[in-house]
Amino acid sequence: MQNISAVLEQMGLQRISGYMPAKNIGAGVAQRIRKVLANKVTPGTGESAPTSDHMTLISRATKLQKRGLKIEPSGNLNPQQVSTTTTSYVRDPKVRAWVAELAKGVCEGCGQNAPFQVDGLPFLEVHHVKHLAQKGSDSVTNAVALCPNCHRRCHLASDREAFTLSLYQKVGRLIVE
Repeated sequence: MQNISAVLEQMGLQRISGYMPAKNIGAGVAQRIRKVLANKVTPGTGESAPTSDHMTLISRATKLQKRGLKIEPSGNLNPQQVSTTTTSYVRDPKVRAWVAELAKGVCEGCGQNAPFQVDGLPFLEVHHVKHLAQKGSDSVTNAVALCPNCHRRCHLASDREAFTLSLYQKVGRLIVE
């Protein structure tokens, strides 16, 4: 039980009540316990619990990364599948094509060439500077062509607001909506 408590703590889960984690646990023993736990235990809602929500996953992983992981996680060989309902916006392919053509294969965020090609054309993602969910328009005056890194930066980076403001300065066709 002390070995199990030790492995549970290493996994970021609560140990077994009344059983202090073992100080010395063999790697083989720990690996076998993790394998059994992966098949039997459904983790709770702690900061290391699996999640299907992308933003929650990033937040939890960032916290764990900052804290440092002591052992390699076993992962899950059979991840649970969940169904979700999403809202999508109808977008005009002419706007996307126009913005991509204006960029000529160069990211309008960082100025680097598109990282790869799709169907013979440089691949850049078209980003709505004022998000459609925030009542932004699907128009060339609200869209920029970005490399995947800059596009993720617009959505996830600590400096996303400042980066978005810089796009208005860099790209003359953009109009603040």
